[in-house]
Amino acid sequence: MGIQSAAKKERAGKKSGVGGILLFWIPALVMTALAVLASLAFSQSGIPSAPVGREQAILHLASSLFTEGEFSFSDEDVSSLLFPAIQNAFSEGEGLTGFSVETKGENKLSLSMGFRASGSRLGLFCGAELLPEKEGFYGLRITSASLGKLPVPPRWVLEKARNSLSSFGKVEEDTLWIPSSVSVPLWEGTEPLTLKLTNLSANGGELRAGISADSIPLELLGKLLTG
Repeated sequence: MGIQSAAKKERAGKKSGVGGILLFWIPALVMTALAVLASLAFSQSGIPSAPVGREQAILHLASSLFTEGEFSFSDEDVSSLLFPAIQNAFSEGEGLTGFSVETKGENKLSLSMGFRASGSRLGLFCGAELLPEKEGFYGLRITSASLGKLPVPPRWVLEKARNSLSSFGKVEEDTLWIPSSVSVPLWEGTEPLTLKLTNLSANGGELRAGISADSIPLELLGKLLTG
């Protein structure tokens, strides 16, 4: 009986020791994994700054309304034109600090955004595909996404940004549907420029579309005439 009792105590001691080791290492491994994920998410590589040259992009856009046919927007034009609208869509606390669009191939886009979070800069990078017009909307399907270098599900990105993106269109799973009639913010105190887009496509470093407008704000017309 004494030998059996000692053996039981020995086994109990071993189990207790293993349990103690697990209690120590599991939290340590979890903390290490979280630290690795945080370092990937807050990677500083490739985070865009606020685009420049917006006034020239607006004048370039407006001047195209007096010509016929398809108009081409450079990646830089698109980035600078969209940045204020995207910035206004997000709350001040989320701190959108940069944005860039880059065409990667036929109707393939790369979208990059910079945020200020917890005193650090955070980059959101998305691969996207431009879809044909459907019932007055063009689709922007998110095909891949990452926070810094940390991959995240495309649907998660749109779901998290659903409220912010409501001013741009409607979110369905991994796709943002943007109306073919869009408002482009101009300058403070100036009415936005409302455009109708047709034949929207992307390729070769530029976005192409047929555009028209029912009217041009007087302030913008004045800048065109004096420019």
